[in-house]
Amino acid sequence: MFKNLRLRLTIWFVCLSAVAHITTTILTGVLFHNQLTAAIDSELAELVAEHLQNIDYTDGHLSLPTATRSFSAKPIKLLASIQLFDANGNFVQETGAPGVTTMYPRATEVPLHGHDLRSLSRRILDHGQLLGYLQVQLPTDARERAESDRLLMLVITFPVLIALLFICGYYFTAVAIKPIEETFSILREFMINAGHELNTPLSIAQAALDNLDRKGAKQADVLKKVSVIKLSLTRMRNLVDDMLLLAKLESDKATTRTFKVLPFHDLVRETLEHIHPLLEEHGIELSIESTDNVFVRGNMFQLQQMLTNLLQNAITYNKQGGTIKVSLKSTDQNAQLTIADTGLGISEQDLQRIFDKFFRAESSRSKASGGSGLGLAIVKNVVEAHRGSIKVDSELNIGTTVVVSLPAVAQPANTHTIPTNS
Repeated sequence: MFKNLRLRLTIWFVCLSAVAHITTTILTGVLFHNQLTAAIDSELAELVAEHLQNIDYTDGHLSLPTATRSFSAKPIKLLASIQLFDANGNFVQETGAPGVTTMYPRATEVPLHGHDLRSLSRRILDHGQLLGYLQVQLPTDARERAESDRLLMLVITFPVLIALLFICGYYFTAVAIKPIEETFSILREFMINAGHELNTPLSIAQAALDNLDRKGAKQADVLKKVSVIKLSLTRMRNLVDDMLLLAKLESDKATTRTFKVLPFHDLVRETLEHIHPLLEEHGIELSIESTDNVFVRGNMFQLQQMLTNLLQNAITYNKQGGTIKVSLKSTDQNAQLTIADTGLGISEQDLQRIFDKFFRAESSRSKASGGSGLGLAIVKNVVEAHRGSIKVDSELNIGTTVVVSLPAVAQPANTHTIPTNS
């Protein structure tokens, strides 16, 4: 699909570039023609000014000097036709190269033996009295040759230009559509993973419903199947909620208009209070090393979600009777949160992908946990949305340490702490 797209984009690029090149060539050709014509007119004007001074008027007759004396200054002037006309526009005399012996009042071009001559005339005045006209004509062969050579060069180089445009276009379209390919690949993988994750609880719920349709089902079995269906629906609902939250985070990552200054230490304490029953259920000991008072600018709901996900991971993948150490310190204008557990750990290979959507390591961190695989992806997006950083160190069968750093801000006046449930 993307190869065909790349080829189509390249062809469009070449066609549009060719049209732009042809249009530019036509416009520059017109400009080139006008400049060459202006150069000829300048030469004609110079010749007219020179020969107006050499015209002889004796006994009411106009005459020109001989060509051998008049045209020795510049070689091009030997090609000129110098013509003299009386006051009525009748031809009187011509010297130099042969031209068209018709008087033209304006600058114009006239044909002669398959060639064009550029003609320019001026009035001959004596104390305001019109004596006649001086006309000079120059061939335009040099202009035609220059334009012909330019056109020939453009025709010869045009196929080379098209070939270069195609090569460059094919290369740069590959660069341009690479992000699209990557995005499409991510989207496709996301859809496959999301479908797989939703398919499992759906299959379980469907199987439970099929069993309920059987006749003679006992009350205990019915209640058990209903419980299974309810658990599957809860899992699907949690997955959908996580996907919606992640989509919102990714779309609003650069939006900080709703951020407020918050006491991050209170958020940490509140979250620890909320997960306390979960700690007791898993027999895990919580150790709070330090909780410095530190303020950050952010979204309270997102930060709470980040803390909840990190702590739930530390509990879910911990060992029975393990410990979790939490510390919050203010360092280098940052709020540094550290959560260390004595759990199963993560392999070095899996550590590179833990923030990928739907990724869950195999073996020890099994899918039996029932998680959606979006928890750490949400954490990373929250941290990035708050202009922070996250670092994870882990070793198999030793434990995992997560360090989150968020930019700290000064404590605002009249700050009220976030109430916690005791």
